[in-house]
Amino acid sequence: MVVTRDGWLKRVRELRDPAQTRTREGDEVTAVLPGSTKEKVIFFTNRGSAYVIKINDIAATTGYGDPAQKYFKFNDGERIVTAMTLDPRAMVAPTLLAITKRGYGLRFAMAAHQEVTTRAGRRYAKPQDGDEVLAVAPCNDGDVVVCATADGHVLHCKADEIARLEGPGRGVIVIKTGDDDAVIGFVCGGKGDKLEVETDKGGKRFEFAADPKQVAARGGKGSQIVKRATLTVVAKPVTIPPLANADGGSGVN
Repeated sequence: MVVTRDGWLKRVRELRDPAQTRTREGDEVTAVLPGSTKEKVIFFTNRGSAYVIKINDIAATTGYGDPAQKYFKFNDGERIVTAMTLDPRAMVAPTLLAITKRGYGLRFAMAAHQEVTTRAGRRYAKPQDGDEVLAVAPCNDGDVVVCATADGHVLHCKADEIARLEGPGRGVIVIKTGDDDAVIGFVCGGKGDKLEVETDKGGKRFEFAADPKQVAARGGKGSQIVKRATLTVVAKPVTIPPLANADGGSGVN
């Protein structure tokens, strides 16, 4: 399964290099989801809805594919922010973390989103008016969350401090943002997981590991690492996540 930034979807038999598949001019691949055609994939949108479909129900093509709206009923301005395979061999974490641009966060169970949805999807979050979900990420107990905002603030906190909701909701404040500020990116994990950002002026880069030693209380502004500059996230290369083989190792792509 191939997903592009503009929300186009297609199924391909095999893909070694995400950059080699066809996309529309100006578009680019943002996710490649391996899995059996009998399994499912899930798409999380900025409006707090999740859409689950069988991989086999996505049209196979060597062309551009089809817009997500062919399969799902999106509202105006709704777009995919994160996509995941539900193939059991992918061993996705049982808990997921969503963070919004205004700095709210919530954890929720993947188990509630395993079944195929209608075209209208299923809610996982309820962002406030004027807010939207930035992304959704796997989140394990004991993980550290690192958030960065456009005006140069960075905060580390324990994932366990972010409320785990049984149903869709707004969540709790992870990092405070001003009226003219917004969260630009986050990571959830351990010391090997890093959030890389850069300034708009001069392209100075900073890297922040999900280091437990850097943890502060959830809900603050964090540390200001730059002034008079705007931060953006350095995009990570698109990789194809491995699937576990029958022996429990990884090696099936």
